[in-house]
Amino acid sequence: MPGLNDSFRLSIRPSCCALTLMKSVCTDTPAPIKNMVKLGSGFWSLADQGGVSLGTFLSNWILARNLDRLDYGIFALLFGILLIALSIHSTFIAIPLSVLGADSTDRERKHLTGYAFVFAAIIAVPMGFVCLGACISLKRAALSPLVVIAMFSWLLQETARRALMAELRYRDALWGDAISYLGQVLALVIVFHERLLRIPTAFVVMASTSLIAAVLQVSQVGVMMPRWHDMLPVVKRFYSLGIWPMLGSLISSGVAQVFPWTLAIARGPAQTAMYQAAVNLLAVSHPLLFSIGNLIVPSSARAMATDGIHAAKSVALRYGAQGALLVGPYYLLLFLVPRRVLNLLYGASSPYVSFGYGVRIFVVAYILVYLSQVLSALFNGIARSKLSFTASLAGATIALIVTIPLIALTGIKGALSAFCFFWGARCMLLIYCYRRAI
Repeated sequence: MPGLNDSFRLSIRPSCCALTLMKSVCTDTPAPIKNMVKLGSGFWSLADQGGVSLGTFLSNWILARNLDRLDYGIFALLFGILLIALSIHSTFIAIPLSVLGADSTDRERKHLTGYAFVFAAIIAVPMGFVCLGACISLKRAALSPLVVIAMFSWLLQETARRALMAELRYRDALWGDAISYLGQVLALVIVFHERLLRIPTAFVVMASTSLIAAVLQVSQVGVMMPRWHDMLPVVKRFYSLGIWPMLGSLISSGVAQVFPWTLAIARGPAQTAMYQAAVNLLAVSHPLLFSIGNLIVPSSARAMATDGIHAAKSVALRYGAQGALLVGPYYLLLFLVPRRVLNLLYGASSPYVSFGYGVRIFVVAYILVYLSQVLSALFNGIARSKLSFTASLAGATIALIVTIPLIALTGIKGALSAFCFFWGARCMLLIYCYRRAI
């Protein structure tokens, strides 16, 4: 792998252009920004998630530019397994932690965080076997220990940051998240400079930065050991609040990974690399997609507890509208000039530049993803998460019926179509439930 030469310095320019674009978008929408600053927690949630998503985006971008298509396709498939583990954690652990923590004392929240760490370790066990199976199926069994360690480290750090978010301490969470995600980018640049950028070193970097951040955030949140005699009642409370969001999220994240994995089996990992290269452009919007959930779940839970369901609905719609004003211009840009953006990020000679039509399809799908995220977060916050699960299950059923035939017949176009089918069906069902139930 080459050193940090002129070509790599030129490759940094697209991210600078993207940052300039985001800055100009924010400058052109002063009212939402002012509202976010006034809200305090909303502003810092966006800032924190912005750093998380920017780090994830830049890390994927560095790997996409500097690994060959086969290796990057394999990394994307394994990274997708880690995202499934994270989605299970974000629902079965983070949502109950946010809802229960909204009406708890400081001491009770610290004990809840202790239980959350135990549950995270339990989740890591079956997901470790999934990681092992994925590595074996890709004929990269030697990678499995590194992938498992990276997954476990990520879950530990995610537990600590979610505990801070449950207390609406987004500003405090920002420091550890900067170490984990932006530090990951810096470490990858150093590894690239030393000509050591490979799939194994990428997972080593992920594990290292996650562990360092976890140590900092654990010290911030102040964890107390679980009271083992209360374990069963706490498990029941987490189960009652988290089981439906977890099943819904498992369906969503699992089905989302069915598309690239089926594509890899039918057409090879190089096609998955093309698919992931387009997803990376939409990943710039992940700060809003994730922070919307981080904001709406605890905020709507508190509003529900104090002022009722209509107050919770008002909070969710307000945050959703503010986020849409911020992300809308970026989606419009990608839809209008996708090839130019691909050229800017990956270079004129990149094989990904020809995939402009795929970016347009992903933009349409991500609009549906955003609407689904807002409605699902509201249902989770007001303890009606079974509605989200029902919508996910129905959408998954539709998607799986069409996925394998579409991908077998048309390859990557089929994967894109199936992605849209899934989120379209899920979004329509959530809107129906919202109109009937609230």
